[in-house]
Amino acid sequence: MRKQAKKYFLNTVTLAGTVLVLSIACLNTPAYGEPAEPKFEPRPPVPGDPGSSVEDTESQDTEAVELPDASALFPLPTAPANRFDAAIEEGYIALNIQKTADLPLDLEILMGLVATENIDIAIAQARIDQAKGDMMVAWSEVLPSVRGSMSLEKYNGGQIFIDEQPVEVNRRTFFPRLDLEYTIQTGGKALYMIKAAKSNLQKNLHTKDRFYQNALLKSLSLYFTYLRDSSTVLASRVSLEEAEKEQHLATIRRKYGFSTDLEVTQSQAAKAQSREQLLQAISQKEATRTQLTTLLNLPPTLEITPAQKQITPLSFIDPAKTLDDHVASAMVNRPDLKELSYMAKESAANYKASRADLFPTLRLGTYIGGVGPSLNDLRKVNQVGSQVYVDVLKNMGVGTLGQMKKAKARQAEVELQKEQQLTNAKQAIADTYYQINLYRQKLDASQANVTAARQAHLLAEVQLKGGIGTTFDLMKKHVELNEAELAYLTTVMEYNNSQIKLLYETGQLTPENVLVGRVIALADESAPVPQHHQQVQTALNKPDITSLDRHTHKAEDKNPNNYIEVTFQQ
Repeated sequence: MRKQAKKYFLNTVTLAGTVLVLSIACLNTPAYGEPAEPKFEPRPPVPGDPGSSVEDTESQDTEAVELPDASALFPLPTAPANRFDAAIEEGYIALNIQKTADLPLDLEILMGLVATENIDIAIAQARIDQAKGDMMVAWSEVLPSVRGSMSLEKYNGGQIFIDEQPVEVNRRTFFPRLDLEYTIQTGGKALYMIKAAKSNLQKNLHTKDRFYQNALLKSLSLYFTYLRDSSTVLASRVSLEEAEKEQHLATIRRKYGFSTDLEVTQSQAAKAQSREQLLQAISQKEATRTQLTTLLNLPPTLEITPAQKQITPLSFIDPAKTLDDHVASAMVNRPDLKELSYMAKESAANYKASRADLFPTLRLGTYIGGVGPSLNDLRKVNQVGSQVYVDVLKNMGVGTLGQMKKAKARQAEVELQKEQQLTNAKQAIADTYYQINLYRQKLDASQANVTAARQAHLLAEVQLKGGIGTTFDLMKKHVELNEAELAYLTTVMEYNNSQIKLLYETGQLTPENVLVGRVIALADESAPVPQHHQQVQTALNKPDITSLDRHTHKAEDKNPNNYIEVTFQQ
């Protein structure tokens, strides 16, 4: 038997002190001084036996054949740049919406649009204008009234008899007159009506503030949700791309006998699941965009381009404030409580105005006029008079008593509504306060989960390339990493939205308090960045089927380029 020496060149990587084999190149070296003609030996595929080796026998000469290059065996998927969009349009018709223009959007622009474009705020402003009109009507009751009149009498061809003789009369007579009236309400009803009108105006001002803060709450929540949805779409696109690579790798590995049909089927299922997740993410993003444009009274075909590419945890609340501090702020700043307070004042003023009808009302009037054939020739006759009217118990005072009873019941109702609203506000503040603390703790936990999932995914990549892992393990770690990143993004969204809600519940949701929000530092001082923002080159880009040959007995590092020359004697 002729002995022959073989040299193997191993491409390795060191991970946690362990040398992992990435690729093996086999070189035949003739023994006993035979001329060296290095050739690569092919490894015939054996289905179901990835660890099988090539045996040399005397009866069979092995022809030296050079193995194909790994990049040729495993080309990356070549699809058009918009392959995801094309695939999505096939199964998601709603994406055919044509966008008319882009709207650059950040927090400052968003709050400005809310103030100028929101319909609820415009309705509140119209009510304020009505309240101002009611104020003018109330003030008119304390002002005098002036009325002018003009009468004309004209006779043509009329006959009168003087001493039984008919005499024709043609005459024209003017009667100009100016009346001045003033009403004195001894019960002070006009003053109470003015006070009620002022309270109504203040109530509508706080109603507008409440509508504005409510619109800010909805728009900011949708804005942070849209950022989360945008990040989810990006992550889902990368997840689908990785699933395509993994399916391609599983197919090639199966072709050369290093995988099974089960792994190919699993990779196809993972790709289908990634595509479904991408469709759901885009659908959710479109729904959020439509809700936000509708809230801002903008065209639904307007494309929103956030200035912030990624949602980050922000801090809007002073952590030093306790629950009692927030409740105290709510009692002072909540616009709905102020609105109910002025409603109570308005009801009290209406009650006093109704009671004033029980007192007498004096109406004073005077007039001056003249008589003449023309306006330029009036007789020197002036008529001057005065009138005094006293109303006592109009309709026997029954209507007045009914109005008083109605106003008193309305006043009691408003007081009960205020008490109920304050109780609900305290409950909402407590719930939101504890939610903020919960989401703050979940941020650190989500960060740790993302870090652990990312390390596990990287390890699975290296293990697969080193031949000690499977495609299924890598797909599983990839799914876990994607779920951890999406959970982190959702936690950030919920944390920001809960703080915005607490500002709303305490009546402090203003642009000034929102724009001072700062990015918080998590426990690790390095918030996890979703994988789709890193775009690192993974080990799956250039796999090597020969890396599955793990029959290494002795290794000695003699190459500074991490190639290990191994000599076997058979």
